[in-house]
Amino acid sequence: MSFLKIYILILLVFIVNITFSQVIKKTTILDTINVSSIAFKEDTIYHIKRLNISSYYWEIYKDNSKKELLSSNVIKDNLIFLNIYYNNKIRTKYVSNLKEDLLLREDWYENEQFKMKCDYSSSYYKDTAYYSNGKIWFICVYKYGILYDNYLEYYKNGDIKERGNYNFCKVGIWEYFSKSGNLKKKEIFDDNCKIIKSEIYNDIESQ
Repeated sequence: MSFLKIYILILLVFIVNITFSQVIKKTTILDTINVSSIAFKEDTIYHIKRLNISSYYWEIYKDNSKKELLSSNVIKDNLIFLNIYYNNKIRTKYVSNLKEDLLLREDWYENEQFKMKCDYSSSYYKDTAYYSNGKIWFICVYKYGILYDNYLEYYKNGDIKERGNYNFCKVGIWEYFSKSGNLKKKEIFDDNCKIIKSEIYNDIESQ
């Protein structure tokens, strides 16, 4: 089971056990669950605040000093918004529903530049990854966990590196470019993912 599913399951079990007539305001709860199962120390501090009858805000700190926030999340309108922090800076954000279906994931570099965005929809999900300078690295689509549809990859300067299509493997026309922007290779695949033609182009740039 993934970290996210374990986390959500623990969270839901805990909230179900809270009496709905209670109003919890910055209550500190120690050792309420086996935190080792989600890689947190046993002295981890939990703060839970009830927003309304169906919404909660939850924070987890490294220790009682509350100087280092490990994660925070909100349960609202049947959605769970989970943020993971490192050195008090957000590194990963998840959005999922109460059925544990992941809808969105976002990641950041240590320099706070956007790293990756994953949009999930049923059996499909789309990844957009970024270099630490903020330029797009690649854009791809997965179906049932396998590459599918359009694929685009870029160099750090923003110029295109390669592009083509997947149908669980490479199909159709694929083009590969040098850092100088020149077409250096072209491949054509049939519907069975076999290369039927390959052309290599001269480029002055050292590759």
